Amino acid sequence: MIKQITGNLDFEDGERFSQITTSLLNNQHSLQKQLDLQYTLNKDAIGSFEETVKNIEHNEALLQSKLLQLGFVVEKEFSTANVLYTKELCNQFIILYNSLLSVLQDVENSLTFCRLGTFHPSIIRPRELIAELSKLKKVFKNQMSFKIENLADLQKILEIDCRIENNKIIYFLSFPLSYETNFELYYLLPVPTLEDNEYTTILPRDRYFLKSSDSIKVLNNMCVHVDVFRCAIKDVSNNKVGECELDALREESVKSCQFINLSIKENYMELIPEINQYLAVFPSRENIKFETEEDVQIRELQGIFLIEKPRGRITFRNEILSFYSEYHGKPIILDYNVDLSHKPVVYKDMEFKVKNLRLNELSTSQFTPRLKEYSSNLSDICRDSFNLFVSGLLIVIIIILGFKRRLQAVSSRLFNANKEAEFIAVPAEANDPPARTQLSHPGAAKF
Repeated sequence: MIKQITGNLDFEDGERFSQITTSLLNNQHSLQKQLDLQYTLNKDAIGSFEETVKNIEHNEALLQSKLLQLGFVVEKEFSTANVLYTKELCNQFIILYNSLLSVLQDVENSLTFCRLGTFHPSIIRPRELIAELSKLKKVFKNQMSFKIENLADLQKILEIDCRIENNKIIYFLSFPLSYETNFELYYLLPVPTLEDNEYTTILPRDRYFLKSSDSIKVLNNMCVHVDVFRCAIKDVSNNKVGECELDALREESVKSCQFINLSIKENYMELIPEINQYLAVFPSRENIKFETEEDVQIRELQGIFLIEKPRGRITFRNEILSFYSEYHGKPIILDYNVDLSHKPVVYKDMEFKVKNLRLNELSTSQFTPRLKEYSSNLSDICRDSFNLFVSGLLIVIIIILGFKRRLQAVSSRLFNANKEAEFIAVPAEANDPPARTQLSHPGAAKF
């Protein structure tokens, strides 16, 4: 150190410094190489990293593209699935709605037909009805003699009723039970008869009758024809059978009947469904054509006839008469002669016309409108006469009572004026009601 300060360095010192300098230079070169190598390594590493980053970015972009494609595909598939699910759900709603609508329509139809008293499949299905009736037939056996499989005949005898209770609709189906008693069914039809150039007939009080060996009953309505005629007990009337009807049904006699004159001015022809024959009432002559395969005849008729179903056809006023294919009744015609000593009942100023009138709907009330009017007028006249008589009688009684009170008042004043009288007459007080005569009449007011 001292040598360096004083500048007295020797050769050894120079060599040592030279070696140190050389070593430093070598170290510097070595360090530079290391730095260059490290830089190269770093540069390569950075390049490799950048390349890796670029690859990652490329892969990321590719992955993003694939993800977008996958998302689009998945979204499309999910949309299709949602559409299919929604469509299936809507179809189920439509099915439920149609089922509900069908049920509501069945309820509405069932209530409508129930009010009409008519059987309808909306009330109970035919298969279920037959099954229930089959169960009942095992219990009632011979009392259910009708064929339960024949719905057309079954509908004629079934009675339907319904009611609503506690938010429920209850249906009642009733069917008849048959008993062993058999009756003959009669329908009385008034047929005109010509007597002494006048048409007469008998109007029965009732039209339908049931006849057995020991009784005759009145029917309110016609029986229902199924396999046989079936009559409901509720249609059997409690009315007493008239004497005329009794004689007609028991003895085929009209001795107890009353005859009525008819005014028939035009020819008339009417089908009687119960016997499948036409009733022809011809007060004047008219032609009818009868045609068969072999012959054609034109006959001139005048009078009253029953025309049966022919083998051919019958033409009346350019119209062919139509007959039923089957029928269940037969006519019983009662012959009678009007006793001239007991002339038929004739009502004054009245005409009975059967023009354009269904004979099977004929009733006595159609022939008595003016009788009611006469009866009403007679009642009014009697009532007015009675009222006039009572009014006059009341006026006379009031005059007598007033005169009597006036006479009592005058007598009272005369007795008061006579002071020597042995007795005093007490006048009637003003509040005392006079004695009144009460008149009464059955069904009328009292006075």
